[in-house]
Amino acid sequence: MSRAPGTAKPNPSCPGILREPGSWNKAQTHEFIQGKFHFKMGNRKSYCQPGAIHELTFSTFKKQHLLADSRDKQFVLDAICSAKSSQNFHLLAYAIMSNHIHLLIFPQSENYKISKILYAIKSPSAIKILARMKESKNKIYSLTEISAGRHRLWQTGGGYDRIITEPNEVITSIEYIENNPVKANLVRTSENYMYSSASDRKSPIPQLVDPLPF
Repeated sequence: MSRAPGTAKPNPSCPGILREPGSWNKAQTHEFIQGKFHFKMGNRKSYCQPGAIHELTFSTFKKQHLLADSRDKQFVLDAICSAKSSQNFHLLAYAIMSNHIHLLIFPQSENYKISKILYAIKSPSAIKILARMKESKNKIYSLTEISAGRHRLWQTGGGYDRIITEPNEVITSIEYIENNPVKANLVRTSENYMYSSASDRKSPIPQLVDPLPF
């Protein structure tokens, strides 16, 4: 059976059910976060703050468009799916662009580490994508070379990590992430970009994005 436009490839290992779009508002966000997760408003010192939501952005090597192939974007989605389980976090929003990734995650463990979450995503996806590029003799493969026989898919470092401290920022972050493909002139509406949570939310059974926590 063919998939409807704007829907991601089904992944039985990552089922999810979301509320209908528009069923949440900023007032509910504020009540939920303040009442249940006890955000430390204005505290940006700790990058591992229990109960916090993290907005993450990381790039490909030298910010080159190494993920232009849809198969490689799917490898990234598969890695995120596996990392959700192994690192115990909820995924509230995402956008897989050709040269960078946006994620909004909600760690469920008190002793989580963003570095481990990123490694769980980057390492397996890099292995599969670089192997595919090499096997298919893709010209893009040469752009990943850092020295003789050594290749890199992801830019070194942890990328961008912002702890959400204001309730309204949860909604703002989701809107920003999901609007990335529109801003890049890839689609007219965010729901039409199949490698983002906006598309996933519109699916009858979302595959990767988790329910909004309010």
